[in-house]
Amino acid sequence: MAENNNEVAMSGASGGEGTIGPGNPVLETSVVPVGQYAPDTRLTIEARSPVQKGAVGLTMREYHLLKILNSYGWCTTETVMCVANFHKVTWKKRYANQLLSNLTTMGFAVAMKIHDGTKACAYAINDRGLAYIRAWGDGFWCDTNTLKDPASMAHFLGINNIMTRFMKSEHVNFWLSDMQVRSDNSMLGRSSLAKDYDSVVELALSTGAIRIGVEYERIQKSSDRYLDTCSKLLSERYLHAVIYFLESPQLIVSIAPHFKKMGTAVCFVDYKQFMSLGLDADVKYWSGNDFCEAVLRDLLQHLATKQKSPYTPIHQIELQSD
Repeated sequence: MAENNNEVAMSGASGGEGTIGPGNPVLETSVVPVGQYAPDTRLTIEARSPVQKGAVGLTMREYHLLKILNSYGWCTTETVMCVANFHKVTWKKRYANQLLSNLTTMGFAVAMKIHDGTKACAYAINDRGLAYIRAWGDGFWCDTNTLKDPASMAHFLGINNIMTRFMKSEHVNFWLSDMQVRSDNSMLGRSSLAKDYDSVVELALSTGAIRIGVEYERIQKSSDRYLDTCSKLLSERYLHAVIYFLESPQLIVSIAPHFKKMGTAVCFVDYKQFMSLGLDADVKYWSGNDFCEAVLRDLLQHLATKQKSPYTPIHQIELQSD
């Protein structure tokens, strides 16, 4: 069991109520989570951490928001609110914006404009924020530094948009982000999911629970990549289907043929249509030599009747409202 590294963790300036740090014995046990599993030793915080002793600590809610950024990569205010609401923590947009502003001002996160024609920003955890998270034993078994590749912002935003749209369409039992999937797989070894999916979601439908691997495809990959994916999916025991959400409808012409032998195990949905219609969007899939089309909800309800091995996520985040 991982132990919190209180020697390098930040403490509140005053040690008062509502501040995370070793100076507050109540919050040490009731707020700061103690991980059941130790993070990868390569990612464990060192004494030379950018978290400096004596710096101002984070409030409980700021820390919870930092955990969201650590789990979901680049996030908009709407993403943060959606995740918080899913965990029974209700944040109004103004309050969520204030928390994000606090984290950027204190140097635990960064903000960048999305450049979508609006003034909207996306937020991501930085090295200082990662050090704080790992100091309290909440690090994952994978690298969660999204700032290494700023171009990944569009990818994370797309994935998170798919997540929020699923939550509006149907009841979500659990949602695993890219980092949570990779962290689970690193820990489980041979008992893991077949590959590191962009996300994994379990929905509660009228015909039963269904687990879906989510892949957000913005550009076409190489033939070898798709061949490797097919090979891995043949051993998938937990998921009912993998859905490729295509940024451009034209991508289906070049991508779908690679999965002809996979049948309904691999499906294709237009990303923009899904964002508009949710589970009422069209889905395409192979059935023998025929490329078929159906309503996504209907196909998922059919696939949910098939038996799959149960899957219990390991790296889920927990939030508290107070």
